Amino acid sequence: MNTFAIVIPNYNSSRYLWTALESLKHQDYPFKLAVMDGGSTDGFEDAVSPYLDMIDHMETGPDKGQADAIGKGFDILPGDILGWINSDDYYFPGVFPTIASIFENHPEIDVVYGNAIHVSPDCCFNSYFPYTREFDAKHLTQNCYICQPACFFRRTAYDAIGKINPKLTYTMDWDLWCRFAVSGARFLNISNILAAVRYYPETKTLSGGGKRYREIMRIERRYRRRPVPVSLIGFYYYDLSWKAKKSVFETALFLFLKSIRSIKGGVETFQNTHRNKISSLFGFDKRDGFAKGACEIHMPWYGNAVPKQFFIRVAPKQMSFDIEINSMRGFVKTDNGTITVDHIHPVSNCISVRLAPREERRWKLLEFTGKQR
Repeated sequence: MNTFAIVIPNYNSSRYLWTALESLKHQDYPFKLAVMDGGSTDGFEDAVSPYLDMIDHMETGPDKGQADAIGKGFDILPGDILGWINSDDYYFPGVFPTIASIFENHPEIDVVYGNAIHVSPDCCFNSYFPYTREFDAKHLTQNCYICQPACFFRRTAYDAIGKINPKLTYTMDWDLWCRFAVSGARFLNISNILAAVRYYPETKTLSGGGKRYREIMRIERRYRRRPVPVSLIGFYYYDLSWKAKKSVFETALFLFLKSIRSIKGGVETFQNTHRNKISSLFGFDKRDGFAKGACEIHMPWYGNAVPKQFFIRVAPKQMSFDIEINSMRGFVKTDNGTITVDHIHPVSNCISVRLAPREERRWKLLEFTGKQR
């Protein structure tokens, strides 16, 4: 029977740590857990205290960085299947039995990865991680299409490539995937949604600045042998898309890059259609997030703090939908672009919403929140 070794690195994100730990309580599969805290000053001890019985190893104090902490955790813990999840991210329930079964039934597979969602700080759905695709070693060197918390790998493959690079701050996961690929490791992409990733301005990814871009350039130069790293343009566009306040220059550049991306996306959609490849994810277009027809929203929900109402904002503002919430069906009309849903009760720690418009038109999910605007 395969066992899991899971590491949670944390530094001053203790207010979110409970969701990562709570999600591990709902895996229904044995695992060993290390929580590696870098000397947080935001109430780490209080956050972790209700979960001490499930933690096999814990450290708190100054360290040499996130990657070093993750590597140390893997070295300390026993386990055949490895994964790490940042303290502000969390798993969907029941992920581990699925992953363990795949590794058990496919001994030739070294790395398994799936889909993920982006959520707000209060755990509400923002979007699906749009870049996940079937494994392609060449494409991996210019686009990190594997979402880190939605990826698991064998210890044997990890040890064979020399483990995680402790010198990297922002791209230790992407570097690890590339080294797996170079070594000849076998990857498997599955359609299951495995993890939720919080996005907010203070996250390390969105606040990395120049050092992060230098690490991105290093990946493409080292593994793609490109002197000019083209992928940097895409990463910069992605960062701008999450930036609430842009300068005039950033706004103009963002709109320019968006138009280029739209043209490129249209070409790719045309090619995918003729190659019978999927260009949407649960009804949402991977290229621009729009939906044409029905779409599905899935998000894990832990704890008892379920808002009395959820507010779903869409565009265009005047639309009618057939709605299904955890298998309960109904009909709703938007009120100035907002759908108000009362008393959603999670089923098996998940909330699932299916929206099917009555009109034949493209539409976009703008926000799914438990807070009224």
